[in-house]
Amino acid sequence: MLPSAITCQNPKCDYYLTSEGSHLIKNGRNTAGNQTFYCKHCKTYFPETKNTPFYRSHLSKEKIMLIFLLFGEKISINGIIRVLMHHEDTILSYYKKFASHAMKINDYFTVEIECGEIEMDEIWTYIMKKNKNLKDGDDPSWGDFWIFTAVKRNSKLLICFKGGKRNQETCDEFISELFERMELPKPENPIILYTDGNYNYIDPIAKTYCEPCLEYGQIIKEKENGDIVSIEKRNIVNVQDLSNISTSVVEGINNKLRQKVSRLGRKVSSFSKTIGGMVMALNIFQFISNFIDVKNGQTPMMAEGITDKPWTAEMFLRYTHQL
Repeated sequence: MLPSAITCQNPKCDYYLTSEGSHLIKNGRNTAGNQTFYCKHCKTYFPETKNTPFYRSHLSKEKIMLIFLLFGEKISINGIIRVLMHHEDTILSYYKKFASHAMKINDYFTVEIECGEIEMDEIWTYIMKKNKNLKDGDDPSWGDFWIFTAVKRNSKLLICFKGGKRNQETCDEFISELFERMELPKPENPIILYTDGNYNYIDPIAKTYCEPCLEYGQIIKEKENGDIVSIEKRNIVNVQDLSNISTSVVEGINNKLRQKVSRLGRKVSSFSKTIGGMVMALNIFQFISNFIDVKNGQTPMMAEGITDKPWTAEMFLRYTHQL
């Protein structure tokens, strides 16, 4: 499924981003060679690139696609600037366009995800400086930053993420985001959640899901000198088989996240200076991981039956949004 029909891009139109009932006709091409459309409802003209990263771009479509692909391969913004020899403002403007476009696509498609086994975990990074280097008067958003991630076990779909301090508030918001993206569970089709031993998960999960519709287990790993010395699996709610409790899939996605996003490196100069920059990187990664990256012949979105083929960079950049 790929709902990519052109819709009216005028926010003042009653049929803005709505395909049903819209009345668009082709109206030639503009000087850039893009198809132009005319909406008979609001009587406005717009090119096919409206509300896409291609809109009013002075760079070629091939160059824009290259910039997007480089962002998905652990190349920092400064690295892209040096390689392509474009001004910093140019690369940053496309970074923001890509992230906004990816977020809208992620939000549109990642809804009513079928219940099943969901693994959740956290990955550590930092904003501006590490906790040990913080000083009095520093911005409270600086320091340790934890990214909570939720992954569907069978499809490896990255359902949602939430960044913040490793506290109850961030975890509450994360579970709320997960709830909004999943279909409602039922006793005959429960949602099955597996996490590490982070106690912050227990309260929001209990408040969000009724017990007959939930299975929840935790896996606690003890380490000494970086090596795992013991593993304990706990039944929190209704787990029938303790051997199923695992977070290996989400840990694999988090490892991929660290490999693909340069700002998540532990000892790098490309670390995030702001939370906004980090969130933009995560939105781009979520899109690439779910729509473009192929494993065993399909993407996570294909495995969920949401799309019918892998997306390309050009499909992403040309996609027009719908409500």
